[in-house]
Amino acid sequence: MRRFTALGLSWVILCTAVAPASAFYGFYGPMPGCMPPCVPCAPCVQYQTVQRQITVPVYGVETRRVSQVVCKPEFRTSTYAATAMVPVQKPVTRQVCVMVPQTQTRTVTLNTCQVTMRKETRSCQVMIPDQKMVQGTRTVCKLVPVVETRTVCRDQGSWQTVERQVPSCCGGPCQTIACRVWVPNMVQTQVQVTCQKPQMVEEPYQYVVTTCKPVMKTYEVDVPQVTMVPQTKQVSCTVMVPTMQTQTVMCTELQCKPVVRTCTYMVPVTKTVERDVQVAVCRMVTKTITCKVPVACAPCGPCEPMGP
Repeated sequence: MRRFTALGLSWVILCTAVAPASAFYGFYGPMPGCMPPCVPCAPCVQYQTVQRQITVPVYGVETRRVSQVVCKPEFRTSTYAATAMVPVQKPVTRQVCVMVPQTQTRTVTLNTCQVTMRKETRSCQVMIPDQKMVQGTRTVCKLVPVVETRTVCRDQGSWQTVERQVPSCCGGPCQTIACRVWVPNMVQTQVQVTCQKPQMVEEPYQYVVTTCKPVMKTYEVDVPQVTMVPQTKQVSCTVMVPTMQTQTVMCTELQCKPVVRTCTYMVPVTKTVERDVQVAVCRMVTKTITCKVPVACAPCGPCEPMGP
């Protein structure tokens, strides 16, 4: 659409430059005294491959040496004049109050405790046991004889004489000997047997029950009674009596004396050092590319009038 618009504008400029002012063709038709406009040529578009130089950014990392100010602590020593408090021992005489012990005799009144016993009647409730016989019934196990019929197996065999062949001890022929052997004869018979079988039986019996009955009882007890009785006695006691005495003591006082002292302090010192750092950089690099661009077409033929 833009190509056609450009071609139309070129055509209008060409016609305006060639035709006289009296041959101008208006928008709504030919103007009076103007010639009809020319017929426009068919659109012609051609392209040509050309090489152009462009600049593109290239990003990278490079090492650069930079200067940096570093603050490091440094210890220094200095001397200064100061005043020191020095203790000094001096003898001092002064009056002091000393407590001296003295032994004195005093009359004191003391209250002593005397314990006297008195009778006192008291009553209390006691439990007196009372026993009585009680009739009851209990279940007991008794053995009852019972006659039962049981099957018994009895051996009713007998001794019989049997001949047997016995080998000779000297390797001779066998010898025949007679020996008595028991020949069993098992016979089952029914017999009456009396056995004892347990049986639960209810029977009456008597047992003793003990019950306690409350009874009031009066008794006498000895109650101690404490009485405070005052007594007077002589006692020896030690009393501290204040006495003024003169004493010489060593006192310590502080005196100001000038002294020279040494102190160590820290001072921050700045130094400039160089170090290598990685820096991100962007460089513009020239690059050759191939592209297609439109070129001008050949000029059109002679102008032909358009319309009546």
